[in-house]
Amino acid sequence: MLCGLHTADPICMSYPMVEALQQTVHWIWTPRFGAEVVAAIQTCLLDYPDVELQERKEREQERNFAVLQAMAQKDLRKKLALTWPAYYKIIKEPILIAYIKKYSMQPKLINSTSAYTVLWHHLFDNTHQFDQPGSLIYQDADFLQGVLNQTLQELSTVHHVPGPAIHTEMNS
Repeated sequence: MLCGLHTADPICMSYPMVEALQQTVHWIWTPRFGAEVVAAIQTCLLDYPDVELQERKEREQERNFAVLQAMAQKDLRKKLALTWPAYYKIIKEPILIAYIKKYSMQPKLINSTSAYTVLWHHLFDNTHQFDQPGSLIYQDADFLQGVLNQTLQELSTVHHVPGPAIHTEMNS
């Protein structure tokens, strides 16, 4: 028995790959071992990811992120130039929480935890750059950045994935 899976398991039998295997392989043992073979193949594929596919996804994510930033900056620059001219002069790439929320609902623009996290850290970096250390807004940004980092670390532990690199203003 491969990977400890049984074809009687409804989760295993729900894989479309098992059905595809049964349709393409004329093998008398397919009903009994099909899900196990598919599970073994999927396990092996995890060790050998499609590098070209990953690169294409990364390039697409970078393009989508650039579109997101351009849209957010265009709207934000107009507002900030009128209401906060000093902020606009100091902060070259402003971002608002509202924009992070709005664009995080669009999976084509924010399609990973990393992209979402980058936006938040960008917001925190802007706060640290514009506001005075010790000010209430500066302290709130520090607190929220700590909460974000801690939450990401906890989630990575629960889901057994590598944790985020802890972001500080120094390594941005």
